[in-house]
Amino acid sequence: MTCLQTKITTYPALPIVDISPLEKLILFKVLDCAEIDGGLELYTDTGPMNPIVVSRRKLMEALDTSDQAKESLLKRFVRERVLSILPAEDPDPESVVFIDLSEFPWQFVVQDIITRSSTARELVVIQWISDPSQRPDTFGASVSLITENGVFYATSEDLLADFRKRDQALASGTPNGDGAPRPHIDSVVVPPDNPNNTVDALMMAERFVAGFEDDEAQEGITDILAGLRAAIRRERLRPVLLDALKELRSAAIGFRDDGYRRAPHLSVGNEAVNMLSAFLLTAERIIAEAEGQIHD
Repeated sequence: MTCLQTKITTYPALPIVDISPLEKLILFKVLDCAEIDGGLELYTDTGPMNPIVVSRRKLMEALDTSDQAKESLLKRFVRERVLSILPAEDPDPESVVFIDLSEFPWQFVVQDIITRSSTARELVVIQWISDPSQRPDTFGASVSLITENGVFYATSEDLLADFRKRDQALASGTPNGDGAPRPHIDSVVVPPDNPNNTVDALMMAERFVAGFEDDEAQEGITDILAGLRAAIRRERLRPVLLDALKELRSAAIGFRDDGYRRAPHLSVGNEAVNMLSAFLLTAERIIAEAEGQIHD
């Protein structure tokens, strides 16, 4: 059996004042954490733990504490997916509760903290995975950037593949008829392939307008650039959002089919079934429009 070694380091530290008791309890169970100068550092030399085990008393104390995160996603997850399946009759406060975070990874807890925080803007996560054998095919790394806008992730293989694309782009552009190098080739500005042509067009427009940034005769350049750059960020997210919607559609179909198998008496008049059917219809329409299957 392969015994992988996993090490995770993150920066900067998360402000303690922005972390709720429940979030702190969960993070300390998932990772090794340290409080330093008003911040919470997240790290581990053994990999994140899942599922985690907490006592019912500590969980309820953290959940019932009045704090700024009373409507946090983590609290909702614990109430709806953990407490709802626990026996309610005469519970032992010292009994243990197993919490499976497969559907709510610790990165989502961090993202919720950053979204509420007035000072924290991002958390960088660097992870190494290796095998004691140290064979080339048994180790790798990944990097994540967690912001209020999303959790962005890439493996070392993803990055190497991108570097190879850039290298190929440079190699194919080197000859210039007479063998002289082509001008204006810079590996830093060679973007990775993007299937969204709108992004390419917006990037070309942004580079064109940026050429007038120092021209005092031109007005409104700063606002135009800000708008273009915001549009580029939104368009880059569209494929990610579409993939997420497809996954939600698959999950909803699975839940619906499982519900029919477990309770064949469910009918169209059932409110939950109606809501699920409405969501599926909307999802199908949005996916079809995004993939060009529906035209105005």
